[in-house]
Amino acid sequence: MIDSLVTSRGTDLVGTRAAGFDLIRCIVDRRMTGVFEGVRGSERAAVKIYYPSWISHSARDEREDLAQRQISHPCVARALATDRLPDGSLVLASEWIEGETLEARLARGPLPWPSVVPILRDIARGLGAIHAARIVHRDIKPSNVLVPATGSPSAVIVDFGHVYVIDEARLTATGVVLGSAHYMAPEQAQGHAIDHRVDLYAVGVILYRILAGCLPFDHASPAEVMRMHQQEPVPPPHTRTHCDVPPAAEDLCLWLLAKDPAHRVPNAHVLRATLEVLERPVHPVQATA
Repeated sequence: MIDSLVTSRGTDLVGTRAAGFDLIRCIVDRRMTGVFEGVRGSERAAVKIYYPSWISHSARDEREDLAQRQISHPCVARALATDRLPDGSLVLASEWIEGETLEARLARGPLPWPSVVPILRDIARGLGAIHAARIVHRDIKPSNVLVPATGSPSAVIVDFGHVYVIDEARLTATGVVLGSAHYMAPEQAQGHAIDHRVDLYAVGVILYRILAGCLPFDHASPAEVMRMHQQEPVPPPHTRTHCDVPPAAEDLCLWLLAKDPAHRVPNAHVLRATLEVLERPVHPVQATA
């Protein structure tokens, strides 16, 4: 489901119970959080645990659960249960999606364009539901998109750890930046006021990576990456690859990556509609006598 990154802390929790689920495998274990596979009878869940070092931000953790529970859509992972461990760790259990992350899928090699459009379309569908709830995901990236192994949808958005509720009193101080540097919109990197368009910018970075085989901006320093997103022009994807880049796809990518949010794709519905147009086969026009 998610690439493994296991440390002893996560290993110690395997075999215990949280949010009513028996933890049978540690999938991801980082300094602040861990993700586990949990089972409850025949039901499986992705169980996310915020370790005690993260408890100072418990209001944000609880907001993640509340935000996720507001959304009911096949392209957004469904929240199942919450819990607290004896040490104070917060537990959030979400539906299990059998498949792999988009990050893992991209690591195996280029995706053919006919496979790309359904994935991006379903990301747009999920974002439409998230934004309709006046929520900004704020951390859209390939590792937070699951590609189911079979059936529909083609993509499911997960991990609401950096969620931002529009019109809610801010839980982070002005100027505090949350998100992943490589997928961060310029206004987000600057710590300015944000809205749903930061998620659309992140989709543009994903599309750029699919088209060009690389990120639009990359550097060992996250601060330098954020500066580049703010100040450097985006090199057109076709200039970064030897593969053919569909012109309409490149135009969409650069539209999503506009530095000024006023010049960006305006909302997830427009993104979805544009992708549906790109998905249709193009038939040659025959001249008539």
